[in-house]
Amino acid sequence: MYYKSIQRINENNAMAKNDEKDDEDDELDQDELEVIKEENKNEYDLQLSIAEIIGIIFKTHPLISGNVVQNLFTTLLTENLQSEEKVKNKFALFIMDDMVEFLGPEILKDHYVTVAT
Repeated sequence: MYYKSIQRINENNAMAKNDEKDDEDDELDQDELEVIKEENKNEYDLQLSIAEIIGIIFKTHPLISGNVVQNLFTTLLTENLQSEEKVKNKFALFIMDDMVEFLGPEILKDHYVTVAT
């Protein structure tokens, strides 16, 4: 679901960017650009909601979260922390904050020091 959200944002950004290059006749009007902006904002809100859900899973089911943590480190967290986009960094930081708060060193093991810093 997270990757579908990213894909939608990229499509919206491409549509807005291509609009700047097209003829003025086919140009998106200001209202349509505002709709694209609002859609992207909604997608970013969805992503933060996904981070909250992951945090709830950590809180309610910490003992079975080990595989989720490992998967997050090999995919989403690494990608988002390496990104220069603030919203992606924010997503990763929300998840890492919940890891420290709810999982602790027992479940995070080697990742605990990395996440805590």
